[in-house]
Amino acid sequence: MKKNIFDLSRQVAIITGGGSGLGRSIAMGFSRHGADVICADINTKGMEETVACVKKEGREALAVRCDVSSQKDVDNLVARSVEKFGNIDILVNSAGITKHVPPGDFLMKDWMHVIDINLKGTFMCCQAVGRLMEKRRKGSIINLTSILGIVGSGRGNSAFAASKGGVNGLTRELAIEWAPCGIRVNAIAPCQFRTPALDKAIHEFPDPESLMKRIISNIPLGRIGESDEIIGTAVYLASEASSMVTGHIVHLDGGYLAR
Repeated sequence: MKKNIFDLSRQVAIITGGGSGLGRSIAMGFSRHGADVICADINTKGMEETVACVKKEGREALAVRCDVSSQKDVDNLVARSVEKFGNIDILVNSAGITKHVPPGDFLMKDWMHVIDINLKGTFMCCQAVGRLMEKRRKGSIINLTSILGIVGSGRGNSAFAASKGGVNGLTRELAIEWAPCGIRVNAIAPCQFRTPALDKAIHEFPDPESLMKRIISNIPLGRIGESDEIIGTAVYLASEASSMVTGHIVHLDGGYLAR
């Protein structure tokens, strides 16, 4: 084992949804611990900004436009990553969307769009990268889920909650299936973190200030998370520090689920 068990030197990581928010924070955290990064996103400007930040840390980086619900895009992402770096050691499935619609009003096409990105997209990326990791008999996969995959919120999140509950089950199943190949599969379930996506979602409601107060009232630490606070958990799960950890959903929630 390395002297520094959190060291990611000579590791190559794909991060979907890396153009902003938690994905960008994870990309920066990995680069500061020595990893080279492939940033995949549909936000071209955002992913190019992330790549520029990673390169400032002295690491190699590649931006690949990818809609994770498209098999063609996922296959292209993996092919370009291997072409550039030769292998993939870490996959972070951070790409995700939400729509806040009352259950009776949800159009099925919109409901399925959330499922396609959050659950189907996560599986397709796991499948494509997992095939390579199986051959090398090692790798770490980290799925971004949510506390709303475990508890309800009552704010029009039926599609999001269903998708993240699916990601939790998928994480455990893949962990069992791939453990003999040396592939570890874990997930991080955050509460609300300060990101552009959260800001947009909050302001879709009639009284954003009241909603934020209600959210914070459910978090024992008394605040939402800051995006960089995901880095420690992500680096831990990606590195040798968690070499005996697989199939876990890590609750990064300020105590929300302990209540």
